[in-house]
Amino acid sequence: MTVPDSGNLLQDGIAHHRAGRADAAADCYRRILEAEPENADALHLIGVLSLQAADWDVAAEYIEHAIAISETAPAFHDHLAVVRRNQGRLKDAETEHRRALELDPGFASAYNNLATTLRQDGRTAEAVRAALKAMETAPNDPVIAQNAGILFMEAEAFARAAVAFGQAASANPESATLREKQGIALFRTGQLDAAEAAFREAVRLGATGLNARRWLIETLLVLERVEEAAVAARELADSCPDDARIQALYGVAAMRAGETDAAAAACERALAADAGHVPAIVGLAVIAAAKGDTRGAVRRYREVLVLDPDNVDAYGNLAAFGEDGLTNADAEKIAGLFGWQALAEDLRATLAFALAHYLRRVGEREAA
Repeated sequence: MTVPDSGNLLQDGIAHHRAGRADAAADCYRRILEAEPENADALHLIGVLSLQAADWDVAAEYIEHAIAISETAPAFHDHLAVVRRNQGRLKDAETEHRRALELDPGFASAYNNLATTLRQDGRTAEAVRAALKAMETAPNDPVIAQNAGILFMEAEAFARAAVAFGQAASANPESATLREKQGIALFRTGQLDAAEAAFREAVRLGATGLNARRWLIETLLVLERVEEAAVAARELADSCPDDARIQALYGVAAMRAGETDAAAAACERALAADAGHVPAIVGLAVIAAAKGDTRGAVRRYREVLVLDPDNVDAYGNLAAFGEDGLTNADAEKIAGLFGWQALAEDLRATLAFALAHYLRRVGEREAA
């Protein structure tokens, strides 16, 4: 039996599929398969529906059947690869991605999906190369560029991430989320003026949530435009009085702008919202120290260390308070932290400073 309009029926199914009408799409594909059980396109597409429904075994069955009929269709192999990845069979997934790329070296989606598989397999450098190839092959595809940007951020390839998110945002200029992500990548590379512009654009586009505005304030602070940062932070804090992170950020901005009382009040509001919010406690410690209240500052830094015993900055700041600051137990803790292999050099320098101060204080000048 042959369905004379199977081609039209397939197109109807694809239209339903793209519109998110999965049941209608499946009905079209099944009607084709009732008359043409070996129709590779219908088998493949009903397999894709199963993939999208996270029914991995059924998806594999349909797509494998399609490949048995039409082994040279690149999309069949790439979709089977996605199924294999979700089944935890990463090596098999890689094999299928690479087979798709053998059949079509310009298949951008296959490079994109290969990058995801390699990333899950812990092969970050190879994943980055695959993502770059995907972007090169489809420079105007915002989905591919965004996926690449996310991977580059995870790999701390921030300059590449900025380019990727920039490409994605150019292809989708009304996306506040993409501009925000571009801004974060630019901030990480030190391109602060460009980061500011990206965050402002994200806010203009109506970025949901507080992230873009928070990052804009952080950028202004790094640019030493503290008055602007304080104004923006106050407006943001007024709009969400129970958000500890935003209140603490306003505290920092106000303190940098010389508005000590406003800074203290903001930090107190942060602690009212979250009693264990470390940045707010640090802010109150800094304010106390600036007012000459050594006991108050030390008490606050001790609160920080109760909540976060490995807080390097707290040890560094306590070192400045002489006998009121570091204890023998602190010195032992600092010595232990030096053993961390992954400790960043700036944090290691802070610990060295703290320990040297302590050793001088106890008379061990040569060790210091």
